[in-house]
Amino acid sequence: MPRTAVRTLLAATLLSACTTATPVTIPADAPQAQPAATPPTPPSADEPAWTDAGGGLSLRLAVPPGPYKLGATIDVGLEFRNDGRDELRIYLIQAPVFRAMQSDLALFAADGKFLDTQPEPHPHGYVVSERDFPAIPPDAVVRFSQPLLLDRDRIGGASGDLQLRWTYRNSVESWSGGVQTLDGPTHALFGGGPIPGIWRGEVRTTATVPLTR
Repeated sequence: MPRTAVRTLLAATLLSACTTATPVTIPADAPQAQPAATPPTPPSADEPAWTDAGGGLSLRLAVPPGPYKLGATIDVGLEFRNDGRDELRIYLIQAPVFRAMQSDLALFAADGKFLDTQPEPHPHGYVVSERDFPAIPPDAVVRFSQPLLLDRDRIGGASGDLQLRWTYRNSVESWSGGVQTLDGPTHALFGGGPIPGIWRGEVRTTATVPLTR
């Protein structure tokens, strides 16, 4: 099945299980433990800047220092900061392999040519729970990781450093449950009503991935 069709199927599957509104390294198939929230630290000169996502949320893409060779897998840091006065929740599936259409990592050549996007869609095999809606206290930061493979076949002979774009999105505002899926029926989360403090929207941020040949 073409990648576009699979991603469309995945989006339809996620939407059927919930109510939507308009607008550290682990195995890829194993759930991550929810990280502890920590106070933000003063930035250093070489740290990437935070991107304002609106609604009291900022995020940052943290790529460990390189350079990297083709074929390497990078443990990319996904950082969320609550800039508001109230507790926020984000929707982020704890197993990175199931984050397509939610937390996408796209690679581009130095000239802007699209090279790859990860993870590949996996419409089935995971049952969402309240652990996938971690809370962020005011003035705190939570950090997750997501693997990025520098696929030799997809990157090929692209010259220069790569540009990495992280797109994070969420339109879920409640999870009523009761939908039959191939993984079993979905269950109501947070009582089936509005998820307290849930952030909704879409935001992108970028970072450089240095390569060595």
